[in-house]
Amino acid sequence: MTIQVLDQRTAVRKRPGMYIGGTDKDGFHHLFLEIIANSCDEALNGHGKSISIILGDCNTLSVRDEGRGIPVDILPEEGISSLEAVFTLLHAGGKFDEELYEAAGGLHGVGASVVNFLSERLEATSYKHGKAHTVVYAKGLPQGPMTITDTQEKPGTLVRFTPDTDIFGEDLAWDVPRIRDCLDILSSLLPGVAFKLVTQEGTQEVFKTKGGMSEYLEKKTSHLTPCLPQTLNVTAEDTKWTLSAAIAWVEEDTSWTASSVNLIQTKDGGSHEAAIRDCAAKTLKVFSDRLNLWPSKLPCSLDDFRAGLCFMVALTVRGDKEFSGQTKHKFHQAHLAQEMQGKLSRILEQLWLDKTDTAKTLVQRAIRSAQSKVQKDKATIKPQAKSKKKGLTLPGKLADCSEKLPALRELICVEGDSAAGSGKMGRDRAIQAILPLRGKVLNTEQASSAQIIKNREVQDIVEALGTGMGKAFDYTGLRYHKIILLMDADSDGHHITTLLLTLFYRHLPILLQRGHIYLACPPLFKIVPKSGKKEALWAYSDAERDAILKQNRGAEVMRFKGLGEMMPQVLWETTLNPKTRNLIQVTMEDAAYIEEVVSGLMGKDSQYRKDLLEEGLSQEDNDV
Repeated sequence: MTIQVLDQRTAVRKRPGMYIGGTDKDGFHHLFLEIIANSCDEALNGHGKSISIILGDCNTLSVRDEGRGIPVDILPEEGISSLEAVFTLLHAGGKFDEELYEAAGGLHGVGASVVNFLSERLEATSYKHGKAHTVVYAKGLPQGPMTITDTQEKPGTLVRFTPDTDIFGEDLAWDVPRIRDCLDILSSLLPGVAFKLVTQEGTQEVFKTKGGMSEYLEKKTSHLTPCLPQTLNVTAEDTKWTLSAAIAWVEEDTSWTASSVNLIQTKDGGSHEAAIRDCAAKTLKVFSDRLNLWPSKLPCSLDDFRAGLCFMVALTVRGDKEFSGQTKHKFHQAHLAQEMQGKLSRILEQLWLDKTDTAKTLVQRAIRSAQSKVQKDKATIKPQAKSKKKGLTLPGKLADCSEKLPALRELICVEGDSAAGSGKMGRDRAIQAILPLRGKVLNTEQASSAQIIKNREVQDIVEALGTGMGKAFDYTGLRYHKIILLMDADSDGHHITTLLLTLFYRHLPILLQRGHIYLACPPLFKIVPKSGKKEALWAYSDAERDAILKQNRGAEVMRFKGLGEMMPQVLWETTLNPKTRNLIQVTMEDAAYIEEVVSGLMGKDSQYRKDLLEEGLSQEDNDV
């Protein structure tokens, strides 16, 4: 066995996923987060009130702050300046010194150097004492010594970098809406600090808030019905940490949360989110028990008090912090968790005593949640009992497969009898079952329990799956481990897909959580080259069609109006064949975002639905 020891730069470039989570869109944007985090740390510690972000050509991005500037003194042990050390050495930086940074987001001291190692070019300038100290790197390698020139610029730091296409490929680009959302959140965490965004087209936008987290929470939940006239603000602290939160409850059965630790967004939550969620529920239940407010025969759980809970929480930790993973998406610190819950519980208990009417309103909200849960439990479809003589009773239109092992079986849901006909003839009968659905599926987000139970399409799907639904759900009865939604590639098809996903999300969520739901990707176009010698080509989008036509001038193009128009062999080759097809697995990685989209898109607020669709169309135009 050979043990290989790599230098720091080579180690990062060889295994970038260990440092930024991957080389996909998330990893690409993590570079920006690492650089802007340093500027935010300066502002968090009281240095600078303005940060500029400029998007330039070729994915070049610049961040300029008005902090103290990165130190430039020579480090005796390394023989280089602090500025050079920050961008070339892992675990180098001022964040380890509590005298310089009372609180900082950086944990491992690798952010700036990792960005440098993964950039085609990086230039960093520290403005201090009337001098501009500049270093330049290419793929992490210095392009000369640090230069020093006189300057009239304000103190601070400028970092300009271009992600390396050798690492990330040539297709990735900065997602302006994503950066805008990040700056929106940061401005709420740093009230009074202005974030100026300049896009490649020259448009400018400033993100700055006075109301901080409360203002941001109210904006994110503006499409929902508030239970309280105003947001609750809570602060708990100790010598080593401060927890601040804006808390609200809404009438809808939804939730929205956002959290950060020292300005780093923790999208997977952690100890600080759990403290708010658990303490809010437990203290309200204690209040309800003391005043005997809960109906005697109504089942009660802490989830009832969490229903409709929306909050934004910011934790500032002075000293060591523990995150799960280098990308710091989840915060975990066991001893702090106990301290936070203890102090927060006492504060909330006193809050409910001081605001009795508010607490009573929230208890009533919890009671409505419990009553609604009782009603939902009535929306139960029992799994079919298997008779030794007759076997299972399955939907009449289901064309089942012969394979007996559920792990190998696939249920393909199609739109209408015409598509079902092509699917039945083009499928692999051993492992693929076809279930045709009639027209638009019921919108289960707005339907009553009685409507859901009586709906023929819902019954057919649940009977085919074999699991039942509601209280009677039995995962062990699942007959297919791949459930594939195969709809026409048009607006009606997309709508039916959305309705089906809503059904699974609201009433069969474990199938989504365990990765059983997939979207099929049928082609939009068949392209036959002019020569006739080449095989037909398939395009799955307008852009893909145009790219193929550039390479095949004069080719014949045919657009499929629906799956029913496809010959069975074509449907097999392009969409059903496990060896050649493209399937999109539906996941639930961002539960808060999914909840917001489902409740907004499929709920009763038509204006919010319109805004959501317009935002999606606008982002699609930008991507094009």
